[in-house]
Amino acid sequence: PYLEDFMDNTKRSLHAVDITSPKNGRFFFQSKILFSGNLRLTQATDFKINIYDNNTNRYIGDQPLDSLIVTGAFTDSFCTFETTYDSVLNEGLYYFTLETMDNDEPLYVGKFYRKNLELSDQ
Repeated sequence: PYLEDFMDNTKRSLHAVDITSPKNGRFFFQSKILFSGNLRLTQATDFKINIYDNNTNRYIGDQPLDSLIVTGAFTDSFCTFETTYDSVLNEGLYYFTLETMDNDEPLYVGKFYRKNLELSDQ
């Protein structure tokens, strides 16, 4: 619930963030999770994607389950990025933050679900 409050605030970010994957609330049945999108930046910079479970204390204590460093393609004040995360995540709800390397203030907060694909014996 804590990160849910940030989701609405970061959508109004000055950086005009457009996350194309994962869309909020999407279910992933495979271990590979695609992160991609576009954001407006004043200069080229690397940024990070932090992944959290729904334990509020992890976010408050800055203890993500995992982090990805992303280098995007920068042209005309826009940065486009795409990276695949080969997850080892258990089933459940997860949040992710998109942050610049020099600022812990999230540019974007999103969520996704990890679910195992159950195959029927029939």
